[in-house]
Amino acid sequence: MRFFDLLNNLHIFMYLFPALGFILVFGLALAYSHFRSQGDQQRFIEIAHRYPEGLESRDAPFPLAMTMI
Repeated sequence: MRFFDLLNNLHIFMYLFPALGFILVFGLALAYSHFRSQGDQQRFIEIAHRYPEGLESRDAPFPLAMTMI
């Protein structure tokens, strides 16, 4: 015996919770792009490597959202 009304609710929750999880992760990504520490501003400015054709890389903090995804 199946309870079809409950099955509809399960489908709603199955779509609702991943959507809420995505909204939470996306909100964290917008609010805190990376963990803050004392040397962040210097790491944003200081150039770590120079490559041909004017490319430069910095040792900046890795974004939190990329870590979670």
